[in-house]
Amino acid sequence: KTRYLYMGTCYKLSGLLPQLSAIAVQAQRAGAQVIVDHGRYTDKTTPTERTLVRELVLGADLYVPSRQEFLLTWEVSSIQEGLRLLQREASSLTVVLKDGKAGAHYLRDNTVVTIPGVNVSRAYNLTGAGDTFNAGLLSGLLTGLDLEKAIEKGCAVAADHISKEVK
Repeated sequence: KTRYLYMGTCYKLSGLLPQLSAIAVQAQRAGAQVIVDHGRYTDKTTPTERTLVRELVLGADLYVPSRQEFLLTWEVSSIQEGLRLLQREASSLTVVLKDGKAGAHYLRDNTVVTIPGVNVSRAYNLTGAGDTFNAGLLSGLLTGLDLEKAIEKGCAVAADHISKEVK
């Protein structure tokens, strides 16, 4: 009865990483949509791990990386190049690329669409901003918002998160 299976921080799950694609397939067979936010690519990430993460992403329904994670994982030099690459490789995959205060990007009709970030007077806490964006995005999708409105909600929720002073 689960509508979504969220798979995050995949690069940190090196022992489980070889099984994640099989888990994703089982979830999809059961009717769930698979969401991947693989997390940080580091200098310790192996080519095998990158290949496994790419395979997982290409079989997913929704992919929500940050800009830097995206560029490194797909070895591309621009958002446009990477989004078009994924469109060719997995035409049914929806990619929402998080880009900090610049907002988020996605591809619609072969055009990169940017949803601007919400301006905040001061950013106190960037930790968890991407996860907070994901929560807002998924909340929007679960309540029936179209993708663009759900992305706007993700941007708003992330902005609210980072603008709160940590005590």
